[in-house]
Formats: sequence, structure tokens, C-alpha cells
Amino acid sequence: MVTVTIHGTNDAPVIVPSSQSTSRIDFEDLDPMGGYLRTPSYSHNGFAFAATQPTPTNYLIFYAWASGVALSPSSSGEAIHVYRPDGKTFGISSIDLDAQYAAPYSATFTGTLADGRQITQTFVTDSAHVDFQTFHFDPSFSAGLIDLQFAPMDYPYYVADNIVLTTGSGSDLVGSITERPSTVGSSSPDQTSGTIIFTDADLSDTHTVAAGAASFIWSGGNLTAGQQSALAAAGSIAFNESASTGAGTGSIDWVYHITDSTIDFLASGETLTVSYDVALTDNHGATSTQPVTITITGTNDAPVAVNNHISDSEDTPLTLSAAQLLANDTDPDTSDVLSVTGVSNATNGTAVLNGSAIDFTPAANFSGIASFDYTIDDGHGGTATATAPIDVAPVADTPTLVIGASPTNLTPQPVGGEFRVNSYTANDQSLPSVAALADGGFVVTWMSDGQEAGPYGVFYGVYGQRYGADGAPIGGEFHINTYISDWQAYPSVAALAGGGFVVTWSSFLQDGSGWGVYGQRYGADGAPLGSEFRVNTYTLYEQWAPSVASLTNGGFVVTWQSNLQDGSGLGIYGQRYGADGSPLGSEFRVNTYTANDQWAPSVAALADGGFVVTWRSVGQDGSGEGVYGQRYGADGAPLGGEFRVNTYTAGDQVAPTVAALASGGFVVTWMSNGQDGSGWGVYGQRYDADGTASGGEFRVNTYTAGDQQSPSVAALADGGFVVTWISYGQDGSGWGLYGQRYDASGTAVGQEFQLNETTAGNQVSFGGHSIPLAVLSDGRLVQTWYGDPSVSAAEVYARLLTVPAEAPQDQPLTLPT
Repeated sequence: MVTVTIHGTNDAPVIVPSSQSTSRIDFEDLDPMGGYLRTPSYSHNGFAFAATQPTPTNYLIFYAWASGVALSPSSSGEAIHVYRPDGKTFGISSIDLDAQYAAPYSATFTGTLADGRQITQTFVTDSAHVDFQTFHFDPSFSAGLIDLQFAPMDYPYYVADNIVLTTGSGSDLVGSITERPSTVGSSSPDQTSGTIIFTDADLSDTHTVAAGAASFIWSGGNLTAGQQSALAAAGSIAFNESASTGAGTGSIDWVYHITDSTIDFLASGETLTVSYDVALTDNHGATSTQPVTITITGTNDAPVAVNNHISDSEDTPLTLSAAQLLANDTDPDTSDVLSVTGVSNATNGTAVLNGSAIDFTPAANFSGIASFDYTIDDGHGGTATATAPIDVAPVADTPTLVIGASPTNLTPQPVGGEFRVNSYTANDQSLPSVAALADGGFVVTWMSDGQEAGPYGVFYGVYGQRYGADGAPIGGEFHINTYISDWQAYPSVAALAGGGFVVTWSSFLQDGSGWGVYGQRYGADGAPLGSEFRVNTYTLYEQWAPSVASLTNGGFVVTWQSNLQDGSGLGIYGQRYGADGSPLGSEFRVNTYTANDQWAPSVAALADGGFVVTWRSVGQDGSGEGVYGQRYGADGAPLGGEFRVNTYTAGDQVAPTVAALASGGFVVTWMSNGQDGSGWGVYGQRYDADGTASGGEFRVNTYTAGDQQSPSVAALADGGFVVTWISYGQDGSGWGLYGQRYDASGTAVGQEFQLNETTAGNQVSFGGHSIPLAVLSDGRLVQTWYGDPSVSAAEVYARLLTVPAEAPQDQPLTLPT
């Protein structure tokens, strides 16, 4: 870079005294690109000009009028002429006086530079003679003499030149974006960018850049006001003025962003044109405007197929039109036309595509849940598949009595509707646990957000509600934890032999270090027995997520997960208690394998007085997580080594639950990812009383589309058991609850059945936690869950079900009246 400095020389001014009220002042250093009106220091012909602060840019010039030269107060139009260095008139300042010599006075210089451009400078005066005033009228001077003063500074002037925005080499005033295909709902931005080159004759000018409101043109038709608002909110243009690229030249970098999900409505080949008027303004108010245009091209997004819940009657064929099936299906590309193009995987009946309709015929004499899958197409290669569960209602056929035969429909049946358990409904009530009591009733516990107010704020607390054998509440809901500082959560409840029950939970910071496990015993009347007690002996770090089971000796056993106690991540620990609530021995480690995490324990008491614990273990089975177990005798000693439950080991097998069977054995259930061909599925494994596996692992869920998660299992008095779980989309809307009954041989009995009465929304807020159930003393089931509410956020719900009796051939069977 070469820098050239030009030094000005002083030209003496010419002062022309006159009896008229005019005077002349010369200015020098008039930079044609903008600069300062600058006066030199001099004296001439007795007219005094005094200079102070004599620097090249700072002067105070004082001019005294010659004697006899006066400005008459009554006259008007007195003027001071200002000349350029070349002798030409630069401008005229008019000073008007009135009889009172009132201030302020203003004077404006206007003039024309040699190249023809106009400049303007205004001076303002007041009535006090002080420095930094340009003009001053002092009435103390005789005959109204005028005092002319310049402040000790240069007076800047500027020439406002128009900016020129160019579209020549280097300018990018258009951009393009291609919508990402099949990215429905993506919050990631799409973007394009460019550069605007501009010139400005005023080299010292600074600039600001701004864009007006965006305008939109859609090739597919007129945009609604809502669409335009959404596009304006989701898209934006931003600027960055780079350094000057040459004499009088600069550049503006621009970038446009828009959230991809906002443009999902564009079909394949459709365009959306976005335009902004970009205004570049210099610091003197001159503006030039140039449009920037972005063209967004749509690509095909796959349609979204949503399960249809359909009702039918036994032995009744059903024709479903395309309009019925497509009523709740959507396509992000709003101009696409959907059609039904295929049907498959019919269960408990047949389904055939007939033109654009589907003909479904349920299996003969079938009642329960049937289903088929159907495929939709958007006409541009995008397809999606949904399931149509069909609730086939039974029809009262003419009865046929067959002596010695078992009933044909052994599927558990609801008794009344679902009911809300919690009375307090503000915020969330979640993670219920349930236990059947000796009096034929049951008790439900849960965690409630914000219901208890502690000394340090409002946190989660643990609450419960007892029910009688008739299903009616006994008293109101009750607060279980006594310690109310910070969180108490993740409750587990078990019935005790004397008719009471015990509740365990996790409490934060109560034991002095992270989470700890606490418990409280209750009598048969629901009154607390003693005070709450700490379960874990080891208190460093966290101990939480307890599971409790009652033992045949009247006591109980508690298991939990503990952080870093076994030397590596999470481990499983336990503590036995006697019938009086006293600890039996010390806490003990359950897992033998300690690498990585062993967590999420479930415990069940066995008929021989012992118990079995299951958990999930990371990396132990060679692939992701697996399910493991350990049996214990009545004395609390391990029986054999820990054992792997799952046979299929690919991916993850997690969330185990365990229940003791009437035969003395036990059954374990869990969720497995990818094993049933579509997301998560529910699996089980039975064990004999000696701990050996009985048969192979088995899939529980019949419906496999989407995810089936969070199983729970309970044993029946006939030696069988019931498994329940949550299933996504099967009930036609979000998560629903389903179950399957098994007999003593491990054979599925009846059909997979739906537990939830309400189907709108999600009946379970999130997966990963079991939905506990219990078998009452009269053989009925009570199922609990938590999910989308009718009142507030998550709520706890329950439902009772009967289990139809089953008897072997040639054995007496008591029929209910």
C-alpha cells in the first residue's frame, strides 16, 4: 500500500472594510469529498484577528469591526459573505436582528463547490459571550456592534453522494435452496448466501444495511396468512459488511436461513420465491435499494400414515373406503394426493385390496382385536404403512352346552371403567406401584410433583391411596414420606402378611450424599407402624430405584441400584427385614459381574421363603444390554450363580420384571429392541422351582407394529400369569395398554386385550418404567398406569378386570351366577 500525504499552504484572506454591514471571511482547505471550513490566523488593516490554539485544525478567530461600522437593530438582511480560496463566492450568511437583540441567532452558509456540488453549514448563537459560539450579538457594544467569533475547532461539512449498488462481477443477488427430502419436522436450517458489491464516492462514509419485510410467491397457489407468518418467522436474512475492496468500493455478505420443516409443504418441483428489498444507507442519509431473491425448490416428502381404530361385529364382513382409511393420514407436501395401494399382515381375519377400498372379513366366530396393515402412496414415490386394529365385538350366538369343556373366551374382561387414583391434580402424578392386600383390597402409591412444601421449596413427594375389596377408596390419599426437604420419588409397595403393607422410595440428600433408599411400614388399618427408616447402609454417592417384595416369613426384602459401590458404575444391592421391620443381616451385593452398569432391579418372593432378583446389565451378554437374575434361599444365601435370562442377545434387552408362580417357579418379562421385526417387543421366560428354564423365551405381544415396551407381570392362582405392557399406535392414538393371559404351561390363553378405556392421546407419558399390576385375593386384576390427563399434566389411573375361570376336562367348574 502506498500512502500519499498532501500538505496545504496558507493563503492570506482578503478583508474588505465597508460602511455597509457586510464583511468577508475566506476559508481554506475545502476538500471536494467533504472536510472542514477552516479559517487561518491573520490581522489586516487594523482589523484584529486573534488566533488561539494554533494547530492545523484548531482555531479561534475573533473579528472586531472598524469604528463607525454598525449593524442597525432596525435593519434586516445584514450579511457576512464567505469566499472560497479561488476568490469565488462560497456562500452568504444572513443575520437578522430585532429591537430586543434577542437570542438565539442562527446563520446558515450555503454554497457551491467547484465541481458543482452543494454544501451546507449552520452556525447558532446565543446571548452570552463565551467560547465555542460561532456568532454572538453583544448589546453592550455601542451602536449595536456585532461580535463575530469562531469556536476553536474546524467546522465540518459533507457532500452527500449517492451510493451505487452494482450487479457486476462478484455480486450475487440471487440464491437457491433445495428442500431436504423426507425430513418432516426437521428443525435444522437450510441456507444460501451471496455478496453485494457497492461503490460510494465519499471514501470516508460509513454504511448500514437493512432488509425490508420478506415477500413470498408460491408456485402452487396463494399462501394463507398463517403460512406467510410462519415463513416470515422461520426465515431470516443477515448481513456482514466486509472491508473495502478498492477505492470507493465495498461489499456486503448476505446469508439467508429458513427452518427446513417450514418448507415441507413444497411438493416435488414446486418453488417458493422469497424476496427482500435490501437498503444500503450512508451516514449522511443517502440510500440505494437492491432486491435479493431466493428460490426454494421442493422435493418429495413421504406421507405420514396413522393407525385407524375400527369397530366391527363378530362374523360381519367390513368394507373400508380409501376416504375412511386416509382420513387421519397426512402428507407434508400439501398438494400431493394420497391413495391406498396395498394391504398385508392381516390377523384374525382376511383383508383384500378391492380397487381403492379394503374388504376385511373377520375369522369365523372370532371376537377380540383383529388387524391389517395398509400402505399409502403420494404419487411421487413416497409411501407409508399403518395398522388398522379392528375391535370385533362378540355377538350372542345360540349357546351350546358341552359337558366337560372349558370356556372358550378366557381373555380377562374389564369390570367397569378406568378411574383416576390421585385426588391432587396439579402438576404431574406418576410412576405408580400397586399391591394386593389381605382384606381383598389394594393400595396404590405414586410420586406427586409440587404437592408437598418443604423448607427449601416445593418438590416431588410420595403419596398413596387404599381401596377396599369393592374397589371403593378407603379414606383420602395420604402422604407417605416424613422428610420433605428436596425430592422423594420412585416408590415401590408390597403387602405384608399381617394385612398391612410397606412402601419404599428414593430420597434426595436425606442420607447426606445424593439419593438414598427409605421405607415406611403400615398396619392393616392404614396407620404408619413406627417412623420412616433408611434402607441402605452405604451412603456415598447415589442409592435409588428400590423394588420391594414381601417374604413368606412375614418380612420383606428391598433391592436397589447403587452408584460406584461395586467399583464400576451402578450395581445391585439388597437388604432383608424381619416381620417386625428389623434388618436381617447386612446389606448385600446381588450382581457378581461388576463391569459397567447393573441397574433397574426387580424382586419377587418365592414359595420356598426365598426370593429372586432380576436386573439389566450393560455389555455382559456381548451386545448392548441383557437381563440377568440371581436366586436366594429363605436364609438369604445365594442359590447358584447369577444367570442370563434372555436367549436373544442382539441389541438391547432391558426393563425386566419378575413374578413368583404358584408352582414355586417364577417368570421374567422384558423388552427387546428389534427382535420382533419392528422396534421394541415384549418377551418372557419361565423357570421351574429349582431355577432351571422351562421352555424357551417367548414373544408376548401379538401386535408388532411400532413399539411395545415397559412390561409388568403378575401370577394367577391357577399357576398361570398375566403380562401387561404399553403399545404405540395400537389403540389408534399414541400409547395404549395391552395384556396377554397365560396358563400354567406357559401357553397363551385367549386374545391379547386392551386395558385402557380412553384412547385419545397417550395413556403412558413415557416408556422405560413398568405399568404395575396386582392380582387380588378374589382373582381379579388391578392395573395401574399414568399418562395424559383429563385434569392437568400426568395423572395416575387404574382399572379392574376379571379373569374367566378355566378348568381341565372332566373336572367340576363353578360358574358365576
